Amino acid sequence: MADSKPTTSMRCHHCAGPLSKEMETSGWTVPPLIRDSFSMIGSAVGGTASAFYGFNHVARHLMAIVCIVICIQLFQKH
Repeated sequence: MADSKPTTSMRCHHCAGPLSKEMETSGWTVPPLIRDSFSMIGSAVGGTASAFYGFNHVARHLMAIVCIVICIQLFQKH
């Protein structure tokens, strides 16, 4: 006979972590502390890589603008 208490997957759609107390206390293949630690390390590494990529992408454009402004100021003085 069907179970009277339906099981619903209460997991975060970003990290698949449990969102209910029942799921948190069930058996784990990886302990929550280790899982969360790797999740935080991955987020930090990804954020740092993204920041460097963004900076390098924008720095080229900023350098070109700075050069143009300096050239305009030099030509205005002469």
